[in-house]
Amino acid sequence: MAADPIATGYALLYNTLTADATFMALVSGVYQEIAPAQVTTDYCLLINQSGTDVLSGVATRIMTTLLYQVKIVGPATDSANLNAAFARADALLQPNGQPLRNSGGTLACYREQTMTIGELDNSVLWRNKIGIYRIEV
Repeated sequence: MAADPIATGYALLYNTLTADATFMALVSGVYQEIAPAQVTTDYCLLINQSGTDVLSGVATRIMTTLLYQVKIVGPATDSANLNAAFARADALLQPNGQPLRNSGGTLACYREQTMTIGELDNSVLWRNKIGIYRIEV
């Protein structure tokens, strides 16, 4: 069991996504929590949303389940590329619709929810296409 399950979850997401040339051709980078200010094109954010320890009857930690947001962010005018990047990320993190199992020190990774959020940046509409992934460590 990982001493720092949050870092293990981030490593799984980052390493899986950045190792794929097709995905990386769709985004300018993959960042943890916030992108650098100079990033002005489509990118991916990884955000730890929550975590819960699963305990035995005598309070021994068995595993940790964590939720991460995998956000594809970019101008709304680039929606075709955002959709392609989102689909590719999902195919990598949940291949053939099945959980990514026993990879990078984790037990499983699978998507639980999706959502889209719009926001204005200097009067330009940006889209956030978000998959919520559970990672079991």
